[in-house]
Amino acid sequence: MASIELNKDLSRHLTAFGQTQKNIGDIQNQQTHQDVLHLANTLDEYCRLISAAKNSLSSRLRALQNWKNAEQQLVKSRINLEKTRLSSKTKADKVAQAEAEIKDCEEKVVSTKREFELISQRLKAELSRFEDIKVTELQRSLKGFLQALHESQLKVCYSLYVHVQEILLDIGGSRMGNFFAGV
Repeated sequence: MASIELNKDLSRHLTAFGQTQKNIGDIQNQQTHQDVLHLANTLDEYCRLISAAKNSLSSRLRALQNWKNAEQQLVKSRINLEKTRLSSKTKADKVAQAEAEIKDCEEKVVSTKREFELISQRLKAELSRFEDIKVTELQRSLKGFLQALHESQLKVCYSLYVHVQEILLDIGGSRMGNFFAGV
């Protein structure tokens, strides 16, 4: 458009305006690249870690369910032993078998409880470490993102300022020239 305009001043201003628009587009592309570097990668890693924490909490829940199921089985086995003992037709081998079953259930309760407690301790330690390290990294990343955003906005403002200044100087110079030509 600037090349077909007959008015030289308008043509020059349109060319400068086009260059300013190109500069702003370049700055926005750089900003987008910085956004990906500073924010998207960090947030992606953060989401993966949260997903891993969710999986860890699920395994803790399964361990708790195993422990509670083992306790329920122990209660059932004890009730079965009492019924077996109270039955007048019971043989000694059935009582011994029920007592062995109770012993197995008790061992299972102890082991599943221990497993649950170990998972809980590891999970608490990992979540604490996550809070200390990853939250600091996220804050650092957000700070970098905001600094890059600030710098790109300053570049845009400077580019617009230079363009407007050129136009004002051009307008002022032509008026001053017209002013002095009349004197």
